[in-house]
Amino acid sequence: MNIMDAVAVLYSFEQGCFHLETMKEYIQSNLRATMDKKDHQYRLIAIAEDWKEGHTICNQFRTLKDFRKEELS
Repeated sequence: MNIMDAVAVLYSFEQGCFHLETMKEYIQSNLRATMDKKDHQYRLIAIAEDWKEGHTICNQFRTLKDFRKEELS
């Protein structure tokens, strides 16, 4: 699998929502934000092999009350 085709599982604490995009899109977005000296709200929380796995990961995180360290380990 080409890592650029993998699915980035992102979460925004500010917006309280998940977002999926390819790693290529995620890296391009980070480069743009860096070049523009801007922050963006979405953080990478996992990398999935495909969209189905990405949605599964989102659903698993949705079952957590919050993202405490002890729940993620």
